[in-house]
Amino acid sequence: MLIAWFLQHLTKLSSVAAETVACMSIDTILQMHLLQSGVLWHLLKSLVSYDYTLEEAGVKAEEDSNEQVLKNNFAKKSVAALRSLCGDGDKLPVNDVIRASLDSLLLPYGGKMIREKEPEVVLKTLNSNCCNPYLIWNNKTRAELLEFCDEQLALLRSGENDMTYGCGFEYSAHKGELVVGKFNFTHKVAVLNSIV
Repeated sequence: MLIAWFLQHLTKLSSVAAETVACMSIDTILQMHLLQSGVLWHLLKSLVSYDYTLEEAGVKAEEDSNEQVLKNNFAKKSVAALRSLCGDGDKLPVNDVIRASLDSLLLPYGGKMIREKEPEVVLKTLNSNCCNPYLIWNNKTRAELLEFCDEQLALLRSGENDMTYGCGFEYSAHKGELVVGKFNFTHKVAVLNSIV
């Protein structure tokens, strides 16, 4: 299954692999085995390849003739797989380790969106520049996320594994931000000062 992700040009196969991850996330032990195998890093990388303008523009394109349509479908299936890995507490067991990883890597707002929002909404947010008290997200944070995922995959290929799964990861754009609960107060104070 993971071979599909190593051959990134096989986007259709990667989409099927993401669907398989979602289907296999029915048990906490399976969720943890998938996490330890590096699935999280591949799924996260696919999220930033989504192009929301393709669908908003109403472009009619087929998977066979448009690589971006394939990437968009893979990204949507990756959101579904991440949601399944997190668990819903109803049909799927809640996995606090994976939830904590996503809350760190996508920030609490992004992690909550993965669990609660439609894939198109999640993907549009994660591929847009956003600066508000809930989320500071831009090209630099996306690049840092991709770089971190690549580092984790290289570590995994060397036979090692970061057992924190990104829980200690911090974006450079968030250094100096005062976060209380899930709000960035430093940003809010700066916005208020600019208004006054």
